[in-house]
Amino acid sequence: MREARKAISFHSLEIQYLKGEIESHNNEKAKRALQYLCQATRSGTYVNPIDLNGLETSILGALVRGSSDEKVRRWSLSAISQIGRANSCLDAVKHVLSTRDGEPQVLSAAIAALFRLAPKKAAQHLASLDNLDPKISYLSALQIIPQGELSDNKICLEFESCGPLTLKLALLLAGMNKCPPNLFHPKFDNREIIRELSTSDDNIVAQYSVWAAAENPYLTSSDLGLDVSDIEGRSENQRSYIYRLYASDPDYSTEQREIIQLGADDQDVEARLGCAIGIMSTWFDGLEEITRDWYFRESEEAHQLCLLDHFVKQSTKSDAYFCLAVELYEGFENDSARTKRMLAQASRLPISTEFRKIDIKRESGSLFPSEVIQVSNKNYTFPNASFQGQTVIGGGENNNSGNQFNETVQDNRAIITATLSAALEDVARLPIESTLKDETIEAIKAAKEDASPSRLEKAANLLQACEKGLSAVSGMVQKAKPLGEYALALLQNAA
Repeated sequence: MREARKAISFHSLEIQYLKGEIESHNNEKAKRALQYLCQATRSGTYVNPIDLNGLETSILGALVRGSSDEKVRRWSLSAISQIGRANSCLDAVKHVLSTRDGEPQVLSAAIAALFRLAPKKAAQHLASLDNLDPKISYLSALQIIPQGELSDNKICLEFESCGPLTLKLALLLAGMNKCPPNLFHPKFDNREIIRELSTSDDNIVAQYSVWAAAENPYLTSSDLGLDVSDIEGRSENQRSYIYRLYASDPDYSTEQREIIQLGADDQDVEARLGCAIGIMSTWFDGLEEITRDWYFRESEEAHQLCLLDHFVKQSTKSDAYFCLAVELYEGFENDSARTKRMLAQASRLPISTEFRKIDIKRESGSLFPSEVIQVSNKNYTFPNASFQGQTVIGGGENNNSGNQFNETVQDNRAIITATLSAALEDVARLPIESTLKDETIEAIKAAKEDASPSRLEKAANLLQACEKGLSAVSGMVQKAKPLGEYALALLQNAA
């Protein structure tokens, strides 16, 4: 069983980030922010009163905005059910109930919000409407009101004869851990029916069954009894939630590791995203071997962002993640959206101190002191910590303030050695895909031992490959640039 999250408040940085995503006019970003808000509040996280007005306004804006889609409206109403107040939200909820006949899941979310905001008058208001199925109203109300407080306080669905919408709403209750006993069948426990429905021929019903197991803190992958060998044969939506379920399982197993690797390698965008979301709070020794390489080959921004969240959140358990997150934060100098997100995720963690130090240095202009090596009448800037001042090799002048070269070196061998040393240090510390990094380091070391033209060319070619790969990662272009300069210097001196 997954441990329930401790009751804590959202940090102001988290609220600022969530508001920005909800107000972004990007439906996918808004939906994910609302989903995160709902999940966190159901787990006990609360919004400080000082932040509530602004967050409510953002959510109501997303609910009524013309560009919002059905999912954003549904999750906006779910968020209102969690944190909304009657004086500011009730009229908007009633408006949805009278105007969204063609969106049954939106209506269901509005019914739940109505029972949250006006519990004593909700039933009366619903009775005045003629567009609602009583069974749908009942299941929706159960999201908020205990079964014994409803007028129809005992309904059994007989799941074999239920339509997909009814089953989806019942499974939604299961995910929220709000199911009354024997809701699906009078003779069978809810857990047994959820297991049965996970193999349903109806793709959506099977998907919601897996989702329910992923969301409910008292259900795990073992409750579904899925055939792991059959995962790749399932639909994209189902794979997404299967990956999410297994990735979030608190009990490590080799099967979990294999499924996470399968999710990381899945060619479908949606399926892969489920895995990226699932590993958010997961850590086991060796997981970084999968996630680090995944991040640097991942082309989808949403997936990269989830992996960034994972690196930051698990930085207390992994030195590798701590160093990687700091390195990436430095590289996002011109990407304020990513640094804000990382700061929000780090709000209560020791790594936030490192992020703040980087911000302070950045503001003072001292994060990357430039050191110049002059080769063949060209200057190459190496942002390398081992050079503390400006060293000019081959230029007849040496301005030196730390542990650097202490005299002018004019022969090609010294230039090559200096270039290889600087390149080796940068390649070792930069977040480059592991196989390419190892091959490049080996080639550089070989060239240092014997600076033959063939070895220098091999090192230069691999450095160019590193530059190209790193430049493809958002925020890392400036960090990648010196690698190409090292390569050029080696090629010029290999001739």
